[in-house]
Amino acid sequence: MWKCKKCNSTHFNLFFSGKIEAEFDSVEVVETYPVTLEILKENYVECIECKNKGKKIEKIATWEDEDERD
Repeated sequence: MWKCKKCNSTHFNLFFSGKIEAEFDSVEVVETYPVTLEILKENYVECIECKNKGKKIEKIATWEDEDERD
């Protein structure tokens, strides 16, 4: 699993540009269809806990195999 280099968290957000099919009423989005989500460009990854950011997960986190965990 990936672990943040600053705080050891394993929870990250991926910020991206994308599109998704949606239905609208006269005021707002009524429903979206997750199966139609298309990621057009990955912008950056951020640790949820400490807000450490980078273009790629490898820049802000290290991979740890399950057998290497404490």
